[in-house]
Amino acid sequence: MADNMVLCIARQFGSGGREIGLALSKEMGIKFYDKELLKTAAEKSGILQELFEKNDERPVRGLMATPLTTELPGKMPSFADYAAYLPNDQMQSVVADVIREAADEGPCVIIGRCADYILRGNKNAVSIFIHAELELRIKRVARLHNLEEDGARALVRK
Repeated sequence: MADNMVLCIARQFGSGGREIGLALSKEMGIKFYDKELLKTAAEKSGILQELFEKNDERPVRGLMATPLTTELPGKMPSFADYAAYLPNDQMQSVVADVIREAADEGPCVIIGRCADYILRGNKNAVSIFIHAELELRIKRVARLHNLEEDGARALVRK
């Protein structure tokens, strides 16, 4: 094993990737990072943690992808309209810095947050993708979230 191995685990929702990563970190005796990266990023940036959580692992939507809209027809977009899109790039940059710092500190498992992409040039980074058949993921999400199968199916597809 490399002295500073970093396991970057990407996963399909409901596949159990987080649990697999946690088990690996315990078995290997190395640090585990998941959503706590968002808390660290919020502390470093001064941006509210809730904003990091709201934008966490969502499709990127920029000014060109989604036009600014307002409540009132004919009203010019306000700074608040623009600010709804502005922090995303800043937040991604801060999260990327936090991921790089975690990888530099020592061996670890990092769940999601595009860590595989962020650390693509790191010779100690190993990228793993966890997936499962759709029906298995639906059943797992239904069980874990105490949902009916239709509700779990909608959540997995989302």
